[in-house]
Amino acid sequence: MTTLAALVEVSRRNDTIMLWLSTAVLPAVRMTRSGMWREPRAMDYNNWQATWKERIRFAMTTGGVEPLPGGVPLFFSCTFQYKRIPHNCDLDNLVKSALDCCQGVVFMGVDSWVDRIVADRILSQVAGVSLNIGRL
Repeated sequence: MTTLAALVEVSRRNDTIMLWLSTAVLPAVRMTRSGMWREPRAMDYNNWQATWKERIRFAMTTGGVEPLPGGVPLFFSCTFQYKRIPHNCDLDNLVKSALDCCQGVVFMGVDSWVDRIVADRILSQVAGVSLNIGRL
């Protein structure tokens, strides 16, 4: 049986939070401003987001890692690792999805903003996502 803690690894060094998610990221889907779905996959995406937000929150709480404060400029670095790279979505949709997982959990409030994004999609023996979020 896999535990929540085994699915997410979290650590913090100074003003940077480092996460490892042992999953492939579902790409973000298009919705209206009111949250209405434009695509049939949107419900799956919302459920995936809620599940991973809870897993990240659990890992941060049990690991004693405090979220970054609101009202500060942030950087967001992510590496999407695949055993076989699926080119069925654009990298920006994966980044948006990962950011959505972190908002309100890793960094607080809507008054934080991301000024720098670095993203890669690479081949690896281990599939998952490496995230680094911190203050600029």
